[in-house]
Amino acid sequence: MGAEVQNTMETIRVLSQETSASVQALNDQMLELARTGPFGPQAIADAMKTLSLAGLDAASVGSAIKDVMNFAVAGTTDLKTAADVMTSVATAFGIAATGYNYVGDIISKTAAVSKSSVESIGEAFKTASVINKQYGISLEDVGVGLAALSNLGIQGSAAGTAL
Repeated sequence: MGAEVQNTMETIRVLSQETSASVQALNDQMLELARTGPFGPQAIADAMKTLSLAGLDAASVGSAIKDVMNFAVAGTTDLKTAADVMTSVATAFGIAATGYNYVGDIISKTAAVSKSSVESIGEAFKTASVINKQYGISLEDVGVGLAALSNLGIQGSAAGTAL
């Protein structure tokens, strides 16, 4: 395995204060996913680092990484961007790592029925999360509103603000 991948995994260990055994388990999972999936080891390690920087522990990173990979494929985006969008939206809406599959599905479906990219819709969800906090509006309902605004040409954070 390359030095850059090892450096990324060591960064995860240091920043998250995980044990060497926990990081080794992530490393083994990363190698298996790279061997069997559409992304290489460095892309997976970078996504794991993004998840870790968002506050997920090693066990949560391990359980969420497949959802992030599926989201990246569905959203036709790179893995690091997918991890960033998912962690930002999930955090903004108070959804734990176990709900990343749900978050990915909602964002992907919203992007698919609108004229927006996953990145733009993700930015809109982050901005619109305030209505969830203030009024309890669900992720799905926010998605419907954002898709409608996007189809009117109002996208990204402007859509989130308008909502």
